[in-house]
Amino acid sequence: LKPQSTEEEGNIVNQWLSRESRKSFQVGQIWYLISMQWWNCWNEYVSFKNVTEMNGDINGAVSINDKVINEETQHRITKNKHPGKAVPWEDDSVIMVNAKTSSYNMSQSYSGTTLTHNHSNSAIKSQNCASPLKTCLNTPDQTLVNRSPSPSPKFRKKTLQMNNSLPLKPAAVDNSPLLVSSQSKVISLTNEGGRLKRDIMLVRGKDFEIVPEAIWRALSTWYGANTALPRTVISSSTNDGQPELELYPITVKLLRHQFVTNRPVPMTTFTGMMSAMSNMVASNTQTPRRYVAYTATFSRQHTVQQIYEFLCTKLRFSREDTRLWKIGSKEDCMTLLEDENQTLEDCSVEENQQMLIEIRNKDLTWPEEMSQLAKNKTLRKEAGS
Repeated sequence: LKPQSTEEEGNIVNQWLSRESRKSFQVGQIWYLISMQWWNCWNEYVSFKNVTEMNGDINGAVSINDKVINEETQHRITKNKHPGKAVPWEDDSVIMVNAKTSSYNMSQSYSGTTLTHNHSNSAIKSQNCASPLKTCLNTPDQTLVNRSPSPSPKFRKKTLQMNNSLPLKPAAVDNSPLLVSSQSKVISLTNEGGRLKRDIMLVRGKDFEIVPEAIWRALSTWYGANTALPRTVISSSTNDGQPELELYPITVKLLRHQFVTNRPVPMTTFTGMMSAMSNMVASNTQTPRRYVAYTATFSRQHTVQQIYEFLCTKLRFSREDTRLWKIGSKEDCMTLLEDENQTLEDCSVEENQQMLIEIRNKDLTWPEEMSQLAKNKTLRKEAGS
């Protein structure tokens, strides 16, 4: 239920964030990004009181966010600009892949660790913010108006004018300032929410803030939201396994085969009958066309086995009838992903990597093998002519 007053709402959220600032991240935990523009609007809205609610206090508005967090907690955020790193975060309609979420009951607490700014591959400690959520708890303006024991009528009139210009209730949570605009109509199998901008360095406290899932659920219920941006805590591969938050996902393009059927030729003439017979023979060795069917987002620490399990469950494929290929810069440069214990990082899967989902034919042959046989046959014919 939404709190009855903005003051109560601010206290609930800020107390929750204060508890989280004293904890550490846990691998598999999910945090949500919120645009700093919206976060500042919300802070202004919940951090000021009406004059009439202050028992005659002359101040038009005061901050209720005057507590200082003394706990010193270092946080780590992974911000890899080249191959993005993330997991397929799921809602109720999408399948989870190795991600642990905590209950978002407001009476419970989260497990949380270190937040780092890792714009390249190395981790850089966040500066000017010793506590991970200290920035969240600080409002844009905490300066109190100087009080006067006997204000003049003119000053009281000015106070009433201030009362009429209190911050408005924020609109729905808008994270579009953080995202790259996309015109793609390809279906995404995961609900990562969008791809963060890479042409500029996004800085926590300046461009965005992070909140636990419980806070995100509450804010999106109370105000609405256009795009959720969940990010998952992983174990760092470059910093002694320290937990860190992956900001940038590895978004891959998933290709499927499409068999092109030839138009039937009317068998009313001798040439038509011969053409139909040749088409029947060619149909058994035709080369399937590849097309981009889906996109998906995975963590660099997801294993090949986890990717197989996710795709087969999501698309209802049989594992025995499914193979996954990594396509290089040239279409004929393909690598079959067979070692299921390898991670995407081990396989050098990069952002916008093309990956082919190959499904076995009904006659138990593989399309790529049949396509290669057809190509070899064509090459032999050309060499013999």
